[in-house]
Amino acid sequence: MVPGKSREIPAGAEDKINEIGFGLYQVHVFVLCAGVVVAESGGLQTSAALASAIMQDRTPTEYKVKGDLAQEAQMLSTYMGFALGTISSGFLGDYAGRRLPIFVAYLGMCCSVVGLYLMQTYASLCLWAAVLEYPSLGFCSFGFFGGLGIPAAFIALAEVCPSKLRGVTNAAMAFAFCFGDVWCALGFRILLPELVGKAWHGMLLWIGIPPFLLLAFGLISPVARLDTAHFLSARGQLESVKVLELMASMNDSGRVDLSAMAPEHEEKPVSVSDALQSLTSRENSLSVLALSVMFFVKDLAFYGMGAFLPLAWRKSSVLEGALPATELLCTALVGVPGVLVAMILIFSLPRRLAYAVAAGICAIGVYAVHGILDQQALFGVTGVVFYKLFYPTAQMITFLFPAEVFSTQIRVWSMSIIAFCGRMAPLAVPWIVHTSQHLFLFLTMGFFVLASLLVWSLPETKDTELKTLSPVATNTRVKAGSCCRGNVGS
Repeated sequence: MVPGKSREIPAGAEDKINEIGFGLYQVHVFVLCAGVVVAESGGLQTSAALASAIMQDRTPTEYKVKGDLAQEAQMLSTYMGFALGTISSGFLGDYAGRRLPIFVAYLGMCCSVVGLYLMQTYASLCLWAAVLEYPSLGFCSFGFFGGLGIPAAFIALAEVCPSKLRGVTNAAMAFAFCFGDVWCALGFRILLPELVGKAWHGMLLWIGIPPFLLLAFGLISPVARLDTAHFLSARGQLESVKVLELMASMNDSGRVDLSAMAPEHEEKPVSVSDALQSLTSRENSLSVLALSVMFFVKDLAFYGMGAFLPLAWRKSSVLEGALPATELLCTALVGVPGVLVAMILIFSLPRRLAYAVAAGICAIGVYAVHGILDQQALFGVTGVVFYKLFYPTAQMITFLFPAEVFSTQIRVWSMSIIAFCGRMAPLAVPWIVHTSQHLFLFLTMGFFVLASLLVWSLPETKDTELKTLSPVATNTRVKAGSCCRGNVGS
């Protein structure tokens, strides 16, 4: 290949996927990818609830917890691991394929759960540098492997779906977030209804069940034997034809002509420096900025607003006298209608319009949540309802954009780097909420408004083909994020 030049890969994989259609193959991939979200979401919620249990129990001889910041060390440790896992996913996902980060994530979460279960006290589980006599990386390890699988899972799902169903299938992944929360809440309702007690070891095994089951599913599912057709065809590997044959067979699509899919030669993976050059190029820099803000507000709202939902239940007297675990379960279930709203909006509206509408309504809802703090319970609870109805739309479009804006060669790298910016939000949430709950709500509202404006700087990607360009020679720029339709391939 001539240095400094980029070669357009002939269209093929995307067209063949559209021809084959949606079927059992995509269902298997959806389950395999959604399991990462279920395991990660359930683990984070469990970590948060156990941290709450520590804060409620002030027995110094048992927990040796000193000060609010020390008590929050568990969550900070989990979020730190989550951020490190997210940034690590880029290298594995674009160098070794989409499958490896997902399977390493499942295996790592299973091992982390075993390590957590062997801990004997809350303090040894949770507290790290903030309480030096009990350093532990247990939840940090679980968070790392949870974050490792997320970017690759969303990219893999986007790459196997037909163009017209990519958005609604991605939106359905929001059910995985809800199911992870429900799984966590059910465990607490069964094992630890008051969120404190001697049965907390059982909760550690409980959160290990989803990754264990999904790891077993991945070992027997035929879709896990080969990577996505987009990734393999971009590398010029013959297995891309085998993947499409498997897809056609599982979907019962009949015979599909794949004679034109044979690659010319294998390509080398894009280096880290080339990926960074592409993301910081003139044509991509504004998209990276917009998506960084979108990922930041997504995580800021997701982790921060979780603190207000139990408060909303108590203020509204809807669940007066209910056990804390019951409140946790209702909080998880209230997000289900929002997933249906997300599937409808993402399927029917252009990406940018759907996001702008959802983010704008979320901003209004977050503003109304002030009512919970200002003795205006009805106003506050109404804000919570609007937020929960439209947040999944903004959340899932944010996850979808990197797959549709950037090319196959740097797709996981782009999501992991941009999502890493978003992971800074959970690290800041404890400090912001501790400083002022009103400040947190105003910041979240402001970022939603900013994101609803920045989204218009992104290209409209609804029903478009995913981009795939061949890598360029070493130390040259990859023009991977160009929006020019002339550079669109498979």
